[in-house]
Amino acid sequence: MNPRDTIPDEGQLLRADVELLFPSPTNPRKSFPEAELLELAESIKQLGVMQPILVRPLPAEIKARVAPLADQAELEIVAGERRWRASRLAGMADVPILLRHLDDRTVICMQVVENLQREGLNAIDEAEGFGQLLEQGMSTQEVATRVGKSKAYIYAKVKLLDLREEARTALREKKIKESVALLIARIPVPELQRKALAGVIAPDYNGEPMSYRQAAGWIQRDFTHRLTRAPFDTTDEHLHPASTSCTKCCDRLGNQPDTAPDLADVCTDSVCYRQKAEAHQAKQRAAAEAEGRPIISGADAKKIRSYFTSSCSEGYVALDERCYEIEDYPYYRELYEQVPTGQVPVTMLDHPDDECLREIVVKADLSTALKAVGVNLIARSNTGTAERKKEEEKAEAENRYRRRLFNEIRSQPVLMLTTVDLLELAEFGLTRLYEEYRYLVAQTWYPECKRKEALERLHERLPNMTDTELMAVLRDIVLAQDVKSISWIGTSEPTRLLEAAIRIGIDPERVRKDQERVDAGTKQAAPKKKGTTQ
Repeated sequence: MNPRDTIPDEGQLLRADVELLFPSPTNPRKSFPEAELLELAESIKQLGVMQPILVRPLPAEIKARVAPLADQAELEIVAGERRWRASRLAGMADVPILLRHLDDRTVICMQVVENLQREGLNAIDEAEGFGQLLEQGMSTQEVATRVGKSKAYIYAKVKLLDLREEARTALREKKIKESVALLIARIPVPELQRKALAGVIAPDYNGEPMSYRQAAGWIQRDFTHRLTRAPFDTTDEHLHPASTSCTKCCDRLGNQPDTAPDLADVCTDSVCYRQKAEAHQAKQRAAAEAEGRPIISGADAKKIRSYFTSSCSEGYVALDERCYEIEDYPYYRELYEQVPTGQVPVTMLDHPDDECLREIVVKADLSTALKAVGVNLIARSNTGTAERKKEEEKAEAENRYRRRLFNEIRSQPVLMLTTVDLLELAEFGLTRLYEEYRYLVAQTWYPECKRKEALERLHERLPNMTDTELMAVLRDIVLAQDVKSISWIGTSEPTRLLEAAIRIGIDPERVRKDQERVDAGTKQAAPKKKGTTQ
C-alpha cells in the first residue's frame, strides 16, 4: 500500500505496519497510564483491534520537525494513539487504519472532539487542544460550536493555559482540582503562582490539601485585591511606570472574557498593586512634607493604631472613621469640614501595615472647635463590669431557650415542597448567611465536628441530599439567624423562631420554662469531692 496514493474523501479502510504510524504532535491526550495500556494490550492479543485507527499522510513539515524519530513513519495518527501503543505492546505487526486526507484545522478539531467523548481526558490536555484550535485561527464561538460546548466552557478551559508548568503538572497528577487550578491561573506573576500552588497543596492537620472554598478564600485574601478598596486612583495611567491604569489592565478580571459582574473590579497582579500602593504612599508623604504636616510612623503609629484596621487611640481620631457620638454616625471628615480651615491641625499617620497614609486629628481639639460652631460630641457611658456581666448572662439564658426552641422545631416533619431549585436555594442561602450563623447551621448537622470542618462537610453533602433534607437545611438557614442573642447589640425578639413554633404547634412559653428548669438544675451547688474538709 502506498499511503501517498489518491484516496477518496470518506477514507479507505486498510491495514498498515505499526511502524508506519507516528503519534500526532497535536493530540490533546498526553498521558497514557501503563496499567491501562497493558490491560488493553491483553484484550488486543485475544480479540485484535476492533476499531480502526484514524490516520492521514504524515505532513513533511511534521516529519522534518520530529526527525529522526519519524524516519520510518508515513502516517500521522489522528485518533487512536492509545490503541496503537497497546498494539505495539501486544506484539501486533500491523493494525487496521482508516486513511483520510485532512487539513491541520480539521485534524485538531477531530482530536479534541474525539478525546472529549472519552473518559479520563485531563483538563490541561483538553485546554491545550482548544488552544491549538484557537491558534489555527478559529474564534472562541467557532470552537464552542465545533465541539458542542458553551463559550464560557471554552474560556474556562483555555484560562488553564495561563498556568505555569508546575501547576499544569499538579493538575495532570490530580494534586489539585480543576476549580482550584483556575484560581491559580488568574494569578499572572509566575513566582506568585508557585507560592499559591505550594499553599493549596500543603497538607493540613488532617493531611489534606485545601478545599476549593479554602483555596478561594486564601487566594482572594493574599493574591487578589478589590480595586474598589484601592487607596490610589485606579484610573491613573502614570502611577506605575511599566503599567497602565487599573481600568484598562488585562489583569483586572473585568477585562477578561466571561467574568462574573461581582468579580469585575478584582486585580490579580499583587506585585503591580503593591507597587502602585507604594507609589501612592510616596506621593502622599511628599505632599505632606511640602505642606509642613507632621507624619507619625513606625512604632509610634502602632501606639495610635494597634492594627491598621482598628480605631485610633491615644487621643486621636481618623478623618475616615465614623463618629458614633452623634446621630446618624457621620464621618469625622464631615465634622472637620464644619470648623474653620486650619483651626484643627491634621497629622499624617503612616502605619507600617497600611497601604496609605491616614489623616488624623486630636479629638479634644476637634471637639473644642465643633463646640464653638454648636456641635457637641457626647461621650458614651461606660457600663460597669457587674452590669455587663448581668447582661451577658441574660443573653446566654436567652440563647439556651432559643436553641431549645430551634431544636424542637427541627424535630417536626418537613412538609414536601417543589424540588426544582432546592439545591440551588440551599447553597445560595448557606453562602449568604453571616459567618456565625453559617457555622451554627453546619454544626447542627455535624455536632461532632469543629466549625470549619462541619461547614465543609455540609457543603460536600448538599448535592447528595434528599429533597426532605434540603428543605430541612433551608429551614435551618432561615431560623438560625434568630438562635443567638448578642448582649452588646441588644436583644430583639426571635420572630422567625416564634412564628415557626406556633405554626407547627409548639408552645414557646412551655419551651422557655423547660429550659429555665434545666438552667436552675445546672446552678445547684456541686457535691463536694471525697476527702475535702468542711
